[in-house]
Amino acid sequence: MLTRSEWDNLMIHINYLEKKVMDEYDFFVTTTGTLMDTRIESWGKQHGLGTIIIDEAGQVNMPSSVPIMLLKFKRITVIGDHKQLQPQVSSYAADVAGLGKSCMEWIELT
Repeated sequence: MLTRSEWDNLMIHINYLEKKVMDEYDFFVTTTGTLMDTRIESWGKQHGLGTIIIDEAGQVNMPSSVPIMLLKFKRITVIGDHKQLQPQVSSYAADVAGLGKSCMEWIELT
């Protein structure tokens, strides 16, 4: 188990490496699990990125995808199959209103 000092030191190194990687590359690859990570959002707002690639995008519903689309990405690439894993919507009213559809379904419908 790490001491508090060791943990703090580790986090300093992790933050340094994350910043270095994000400053060096013009693309970002993510899954639905990290799509809404606040580090991506804050970094994207500050610097913008060339491309974000979202894997398993069939699981991303429209409300979840809006914030990432508002960032300064020049290109958003979505990969996935909305007929395999659907977005999880816990509200019946939201599902009936169409918020249970993935952003890929919305693209297919338009």
